[in-house]
Amino acid sequence: MPPSALSCATDEAAAGLISLSVVVPVLDEARELSALLPDLVAAGAQVVVVDGGSRDGSVAAARAVAGVEVVEGRPPRSRQMNQGAARAHGDVLMFLHADARPPADFPGLIHEALARGHVAGGAFALALDEDCLPARLVAAGANLRTRLTGHPYGDQGIFVRRHLFTAMGGYADLPFLEDLEFVMRLRKKGLVRLLPQAVRVSARRWRAQGYLRTTWRNAVLATWFYLGLDASRFSHWRDPCHRG
Repeated sequence: MPPSALSCATDEAAAGLISLSVVVPVLDEARELSALLPDLVAAGAQVVVVDGGSRDGSVAAARAVAGVEVVEGRPPRSRQMNQGAARAHGDVLMFLHADARPPADFPGLIHEALARGHVAGGAFALALDEDCLPARLVAAGANLRTRLTGHPYGDQGIFVRRHLFTAMGGYADLPFLEDLEFVMRLRKKGLVRLLPQAVRVSARRWRAQGYLRTTWRNAVLATWFYLGLDASRFSHWRDPCHRG
């Protein structure tokens, strides 16, 4: 996008006028929501939880937190995030997985990032909540990949100016890899800032199937996508811990 197209939004960010909405797509995440949502509300963001048909009380857990708006939607996650964005009113949208914890003062970090240059959106670095060598290697590899490609994944807390998200038509209606496809389009609209502060993500999916196997599977899926091939043929590989 030409610099002039983002100038007004950039001026608003510099003046501290932009507001933030956090969209959390979920499926059977009651325990995670009870821990996550109060912190998001306390940070001053609008919080929209979009449930994809949970059976574990996720909707009740979200509604139990004052200030949280709950949408009963339907999967896949790409559709849930679009449904949440449609209910958001912030100038900036952040999409956060239920098992992720953003860095302290994440609204301020986002506002600061958007105030610098002609930035369309961005994401944070990745850290896992398990302190072991495999977890540190996975996070280091993910952060290196992000720096080299400029393509963060959805578990890194992708944020975007709402008017750009709307103009782009939101997330493509894909069963997975919707985050990668979206960021590739977003980069055509402006800079995508990669912040050094980390979103701390549960290591449960790596524990469930093994660090090496999970990392290899993710790399294969992304490679097929980059090559323009139909990665959906590998849908049976999908992470059993993948939720909403």
